Amino acid sequence: MRRCLQVKVICFITAVLLYVNCQAQDSAQNLLTNQDIELFILTYENLTTELKAIGEKYKGSNIPGSADNSYEESVALFIKYGWSEDFKQKLNAINNAFTYATLEKQIGGSPQTLQASLDDLLPQYKTSTNDADIELVKSYYDELNGLIGTE
Repeated sequence: MRRCLQVKVICFITAVLLYVNCQAQDSAQNLLTNQDIELFILTYENLTTELKAIGEKYKGSNIPGSADNSYEESVALFIKYGWSEDFKQKLNAINNAFTYATLEKQIGGSPQTLQASLDDLLPQYKTSTNDADIELVKSYYDELNGLIGTE
């Protein structure tokens, strides 16, 4: 009887964890908001400057724990500028969506040989970013391109 109850509890916990995981995946699919993109644009230059300074501070350091200190200072910097704890996922989504949008633009006006290689790259970015995030980033494309673009 007790063993049966333990199995039921384990099954219940497993089902709850699977449900929570599926919900987290569904909600993570639409990761970005207008505020995220605007915060990125607003803080990009200051963050870049300060992150470079942190990199220089710890460059070539063999002191134990310096990598941890560098990471902690970097995270604290993002928090200081208003980013939440999930900033890495959001920055990754912005990067992937921006890269996708850039490749998409380049495919349209590229010579045939370059277009074939770009066509191979495009699906990789498409599968790592959802359509809503791509469309949102496209709406800020000119501003983002001015900061991080190569065009």
